[in-house]
Amino acid sequence: MNRFFVSRENIKEKEAVIDNKEDVKHISKVLRLQEGESVILSDGEGYEYICLITDIDKSTVYVSIKEKLLSKEDDKVKIFLYQGMPKGSKLEYIVQKCIELGADEITPVIMDRSINHDRGKSENKIKRYEKIAESAAKQSHRSFIPKVRSPLNFDVILDELDRFDLVIFPYENEDNLTIKSFMENIEHIDSIKDVAIIIGPEGGFSQIEVEKLEGKGIVPVTLGKTILRTETAGVSVISMINYALNL
Repeated sequence: MNRFFVSRENIKEKEAVIDNKEDVKHISKVLRLQEGESVILSDGEGYEYICLITDIDKSTVYVSIKEKLLSKEDDKVKIFLYQGMPKGSKLEYIVQKCIELGADEITPVIMDRSINHDRGKSENKIKRYEKIAESAAKQSHRSFIPKVRSPLNFDVILDELDRFDLVIFPYENEDNLTIKSFMENIEHIDSIKDVAIIIGPEGGFSQIEVEKLEGKGIVPVTLGKTILRTETAGVSVISMINYALNL
């Protein structure tokens, strides 16, 4: 069933409207949905609505609400990705795939070895990432659109890491502690509510950044014998976390 995100203001007790131009066009011109067909609406606040289309015009799709459901995502472990700023358009791929796999928030991080950190274009780029995030959320039947934040400097995110139940720090120079062993030795793993993942850019973490992370008690882990690209690492870690935590 096709899913669309709407503002809570567009939802009444028994009916709702879809008035986003792109969604209306997609419903009428691409999917060619008709009156009587079902769609799912998500309000981004934890609720989903099973609906039937009652009417379609050029600017609006009208639906009747048949069932209101509490999203199951509210109960899952929240995953926050801190991604070292990569070159070119790689962040678009990272946003898309990591959200499909379950990331709840993505923060681009300007690190010592980041090359692409043009703040002058960041606002337009964030709008682009937000559209990709929405598309990925629809594709993977997420009940809300994960947030893509504006880029932050490495030292700024260091303080944020203190609030997480678990921080995963993959490091290419770590040879012994695998993420599997690391996860298996966590006490009270069932009580974890949120996880932060910090991924370096193409050139990896600088020695100063590693020392700062280790100084906070964050232990580096290896993802295996091969060195992954920055756009692959986050995807791999989220997949591993999903498996380890049965998400």
